[in-house]
Amino acid sequence: MATGALAEPVSRPVMMEVDFDCDGTSDMALSDAKLWGNAGGDWRIHIKQPDGRYVYAGSLFFHPLAFNVVRQKAGVGIMTVYLRAGGGEGALVTYEITREGVKELSSEEFRPMESESDSPNHKRYEALFSGLRQKPLHRFYESGEITLDGDYVKMKKR
Repeated sequence: MATGALAEPVSRPVMMEVDFDCDGTSDMALSDAKLWGNAGGDWRIHIKQPDGRYVYAGSLFFHPLAFNVVRQKAGVGIMTVYLRAGGGEGALVTYEITREGVKELSSEEFRPMESESDSPNHKRYEALFSGLRQKPLHRFYESGEITLDGDYVKMKKR
């Protein structure tokens, strides 16, 4: 597997616990909010192993309020993200996430903010992502509370 190490220390750490591979246990995604833009940022996905360790599976760019994970089968999650390009344009990208890693399955141009709120694309966007606005999964931490050492995640106790 590729390394999840960062080139620089995480200055504004953000973490979320989500069962990305749909095996019944929470996995971890880490990001540095200092590097985010309006479209989101780079998240490093770490899959929880049976022995309790988290192993780096891959990196994905997404906004923490514009992703959705559904179970394909035990151990296989299908993650859809909206990648905003600007001007109401973007793409829906779908990935398969397993203990072995992250694989892109498809990408399609997508305009969720068409002029009519009852448009098919707007309804699809709301169906995929509206729950995250009501209950965000990400949590901000102080600088130094989370560090990455190669493939391993270290957290200071609060």
